[in-house]
Amino acid sequence: MPHAALRVLVILASQYWGGNNGTMALTSLYAQRFGLNSRDTIYRSLCELKQRGLILQTRQGWKSKRHFALYALNWKQINNRDGQPLNVAEPCDRSKWREWKVNTSGRS
Repeated sequence: MPHAALRVLVILASQYWGGNNGTMALTSLYAQRFGLNSRDTIYRSLCELKQRGLILQTRQGWKSKRHFALYALNWKQINNRDGQPLNVAEPCDRSKWREWKVNTSGRS
């Protein structure tokens, strides 16, 4: 896994406190605090983590600064979808990361 993707995963996981899975965000301004200055690097890292099954996007972001994408850790129960709390937490798929296969074309 590229080091930037691992850094993004740690940043998202550090926001998790138990009942907020599905509401973690990583805006470019917030990522700058952790040394990630390139939007392209952030985007590629998030795509890599989604491909590997480590995170799940629970809300699509818009170009508006007030409506950003939200993510969930895929190994914990999802408590929120589209920014709203769920009455019953969705079960997680702890084995999804095992399905990831290395792309033999040289790009992941």
